[in-house]
This record gives sequence, structure tokens and C-alpha cells, in this order.
Amino acid sequence: MNWEYHEDDDYYIDPHGVRFNFKRYAYRNDKYKFRRDFKLYQAEKYDENHQVIPQALTPRGNIKSIMVNPQWEYFKAKARESLSNSNTYSRRKYDVESVFGNLKAYLGFKRFMVRGLKKAKRQIGIALMALNMKKMAERPSSYSNNFVKKEEPFLNGLD
Repeated sequence: MNWEYHEDDDYYIDPHGVRFNFKRYAYRNDKYKFRRDFKLYQAEKYDENHQVIPQALTPRGNIKSIMVNPQWEYFKAKARESLSNSNTYSRRKYDVESVFGNLKAYLGFKRFMVRGLKKAKRQIGIALMALNMKKMAERPSSYSNNFVKKEEPFLNGLD
């Protein structure tokens, strides 16, 4: 949000200079019936000279308002801070998704040849199975050592 927030009086100022004052607390239930609490801010309709501020009105003439979820903003700020402080985010450019790179390099899979989500899921499933089989073929098997014939101790001296 590129709006100025003044914590002392609890209001926002948008980029056009319109002040949004706190009006009331509100809540909404999402489709999973989870309650989300908001703070409702409403724009000031009139300036100091009691003139209507056109930027404070919607195209239909209603007063603009915003809803802010303080908990959501808190967690966004916390995540933003942890990403900027840690080197995890900077390492991401080196940790390229190797699965997609292997699909492109080893199998030549560069685009889907089918249309539709269901068919595309099938095609990527087949490509990933092929990639897994390739990995299994390259990996030395753990059970191959169990089948190595051991020399019989009594046959060694009969040569």
C-alpha cells in the first residue's frame, strides 16, 4: 500500500491527498465460514472550505471507503521483513527448479501438445514418470548386492 498511515489519529492519506478516517470495525465470513476482522475507513467528502473533493467520490457519486485487515498487514510485514533480512530469498536465484530443468534438458519437454487441464495433467504425469524411471535406471540399486554369488569355500582349492 503506497498510502500514508498516521497511527496517532488512525487515518490514511491516499496518493491524491484524500484523507480516509476510521469509521468502524467490520467483519466478513469467507466461503469456509472463517471470520475476518477489518477496519473500515471512509474518505472525507469535504475540504476545509466545505467544497466537495471529487477524488473522494466514486464515479457514481458515493463516498470512497477502504477495508484494512490489521492481522493480514501484520503478517505481510513480518514476512517481508524476514525475506529481506535472510539470505533465503537471495539464494532462490541459484536454486533453480531442477525438475523443470531436467524435463527440458533430458526429455526435451518444452511445451504441452494437448489442450485442456485434464489432458495436460496426464501429459505432465507421463513426463514425470519418465523422469523418475530415468533416475531409477541411473541409480545403483540397493538390492543388487544381495544377489552376488559368493564363492564356495570348498571349491577354492580344487582348481
